[in-house]
Amino acid sequence: MVGSASIEVFCEVIPPFHLMPRSSLEAACNAVLGGLVRSLLPIFMRQLAADYKRWAADEGYRRERAARSKPMA
Repeated sequence: MVGSASIEVFCEVIPPFHLMPRSSLEAACNAVLGGLVRSLLPIFMRQLAADYKRWAADEGYRRERAARSKPMA
Protein backbone atom coordinates (compact mmCIF):
# COMPACT_ATOMS: atom_id res chain seq x y z
CA MET A 1 0.00 0.00 0.00
CA VAL A 2 1.35 3.41 -0.96
CA GLY A 3 0.05 6.80 0.06
CA SER A 4 0.79 10.43 -0.52
CA ALA A 5 -0.60 13.58 1.00
CA SER A 6 -0.86 17.20 0.09
CA ILE A 7 -1.92 19.96 2.44
CA GLU A 8 -2.84 23.53 1.70
CA VAL A 9 -3.53 25.96 4.50
CA PHE A 10 -4.74 29.53 4.41
CA CYS A 11 -4.62 31.72 7.48
CA GLU A 12 -4.85 35.34 8.38
CA VAL A 13 -1.60 36.78 9.73
CA ILE A 14 -2.25 38.62 12.96
CA PRO A 15 -0.08 41.03 14.95
CA PRO A 16 2.75 40.72 15.86
CA PHE A 17 3.40 38.13 13.14
CA HIS A 18 2.41 40.58 10.42
CA LEU A 19 5.79 42.26 10.99
CA MET A 20 7.63 39.16 9.74
CA PRO A 21 8.18 38.62 6.04
CA ARG A 22 5.37 36.45 4.65
CA SER A 23 7.90 34.15 2.96
CA SER A 24 9.51 33.41 6.36
CA LEU A 25 6.14 32.59 7.91
CA GLU A 26 5.21 30.34 4.99
CA ALA A 27 8.56 28.54 5.15
CA ALA A 28 8.24 27.95 8.90
CA CYS A 29 4.66 26.69 8.61
CA ASN A 30 5.49 24.48 5.63
CA ALA A 31 8.39 22.95 7.54
CA VAL A 32 6.26 22.18 10.60
CA LEU A 33 3.23 20.87 8.69
CA GLY A 34 5.37 18.95 6.22
CA GLY A 35 7.21 17.26 9.10
CA LEU A 36 3.93 16.30 10.74
CA VAL A 37 2.52 14.84 7.54
CA ARG A 38 5.75 12.95 6.79
CA SER A 39 5.74 11.40 10.27
CA LEU A 40 2.00 10.67 10.52
CA LEU A 41 1.36 9.34 7.00
CA PRO A 42 3.45 6.14 7.43
CA ILE A 43 1.68 5.39 10.73
CA PHE A 44 -1.72 5.94 9.13
CA MET A 45 -0.80 3.74 6.16
CA ARG A 46 0.37 0.89 8.44
CA GLN A 47 -2.86 1.07 10.44
CA LEU A 48 -4.94 1.23 7.27
CA ALA A 49 -3.15 -1.82 5.83
CA ALA A 50 -3.62 -3.78 9.08
CA ASP A 51 -7.32 -2.85 9.15
CA TYR A 52 -7.76 -3.92 5.53
CA LYS A 53 -6.02 -7.26 6.19
CA ARG A 54 -8.38 -7.93 9.07
CA TRP A 55 -11.40 -6.76 7.07
CA ALA A 56 -10.45 -8.99 4.12
CA ALA A 57 -9.99 -12.10 6.29
CA ASP A 58 -12.69 -11.74 8.96
CA GLU A 59 -16.36 -11.76 7.92
CA GLY A 60 -17.49 -10.90 11.46
CA TYR A 61 -15.26 -7.83 11.42
CA ARG A 62 -16.72 -6.76 8.06
CA ARG A 63 -20.26 -7.08 9.45
CA GLU A 64 -19.28 -5.13 12.57
CA ARG A 65 -17.74 -2.33 10.48
CA ALA A 66 -20.74 -2.24 8.14
CA ALA A 67 -23.14 -1.97 11.11
CA ARG A 68 -21.14 0.94 12.54
CA SER A 69 -21.16 2.84 9.26
CA LYS A 70 -24.95 2.74 8.81
CA PRO A 71 -26.57 6.12 9.48
CA MET A 72 -28.66 6.30 12.63
CA ALA A 73 -32.33 7.17 12.25
